[in-house]
Amino acid sequence: MIFPGTLIPPRSLVDNVGDGTSYGAELNVTAVPLTGLTLQANAGVNFTEISDFNGMLVGTDPNNPPAIEGKAFPNAPEFTLALSGEYEDPRPLWGKLRGYVRADYRLSSDFLGGITATRARLDGFQTVDLRLGLRSDRVFFEIFGENIFNERYATTSNSTNPLTTSIFPFSATGLPQAALGPVGVPGPPRRIGIRAKIEF
Repeated sequence: MIFPGTLIPPRSLVDNVGDGTSYGAELNVTAVPLTGLTLQANAGVNFTEISDFNGMLVGTDPNNPPAIEGKAFPNAPEFTLALSGEYEDPRPLWGKLRGYVRADYRLSSDFLGGITATRARLDGFQTVDLRLGLRSDRVFFEIFGENIFNERYATTSNSTNPLTTSIFPFSATGLPQAALGPVGVPGPPRRIGIRAKIEF
């Protein structure tokens, strides 16, 4: 990325942490309480920690480096949850076409951005998707709504911090203050539409 009016555009560096730990658990449950009704739940917990960081954040004071040890991995939420329910009418509505309705809910706790001097935290989020349609072996028609409450959230972090992406000291880059923090990659906004497919 090049910032107008600057001397030197930042360049990305790739480095590895010295050591880290990650442990957690995941649970998947599927139930069919009624004919045509399927309920699913997926929950996960994940605890991470950087125990040793051998690298150096370029542009920071080597005699006073930012504390990286003891921090969580970037882009690693501690808790995630996904719930879904789908009902398909076992009785054909017309020919072989069956009607169905589906709802999906997804939740993520907040998480840290990239390994930067600022260690910015990105907010958790919740999204809801709905679908209503008809389908058979050869015909598919669906009205859908994704992220129907138009939740604004970031799915991951892409650091643009000059203290971590520039090969030169920050004072030499002339980068604006707006470039100081990691930037979250946004999740898709609300979408409402129609999908259809016919096989001959």
